[in-house]
Amino acid sequence: MRNVLFIASIAFLFISVLYFLNKNKSDKKVDLINKSGEIERPLERYSIENLAKTNIPEGKIIIKEKIEEKETFDSYIFEFQFNPNLDQKTIKKTSGLINIPKGKSTFPLVIMIRGYVDPKIYKTGTGSKNMSYFLAEKGFITIAPDFLGYADSDREAENIFESRFQTYTTILSLIKSVEDIEKWEGKIFLSGDIQTEGR
Repeated sequence: MRNVLFIASIAFLFISVLYFLNKNKSDKKVDLINKSGEIERPLERYSIENLAKTNIPEGKIIIKEKIEEKETFDSYIFEFQFNPNLDQKTIKKTSGLINIPKGKSTFPLVIMIRGYVDPKIYKTGTGSKNMSYFLAEKGFITIAPDFLGYADSDREAENIFESRFQTYTTILSLIKSVEDIEKWEGKIFLSGDIQTEGR
């Protein structure tokens, strides 16, 4: 009799846990349906099609302290204030590295987009510093954002997918904001890296 009660108790506990997990799962699905019965797709705003139709708001580039002085260029930390989720309200900041060639003339600009780096080992310039120094020596302004969640930047979005998609809005907003850089001559180039880890 004890064995039967023990097995019945285990079975009841197992069924209760399954019911609870399934109920929570169902509740989460309901949260995605709005009052008119349509499924909400909050990340669709980051699709290429929608980004192409969106008026990406300008941000503000603020050049902060000089961290290194070379013979032909100077390196600075910069701060970029922008609207990562395109709601026209939320303003966040990302830090980054900017190299500006010396001299009185104006220069073309390269936006450096690094690949993935574990946030635990990341510091400003990881994955882009060597190439940015090379380009700066050749007469290019280089600007490499850290992205949200890295270095001195604000926290990234809680949703892991949204945080990745916001790297797109960071770059698009940065492109619209480079007029803040006095020595920029008007030309922009992009430099991308698929996988950065450890470099």
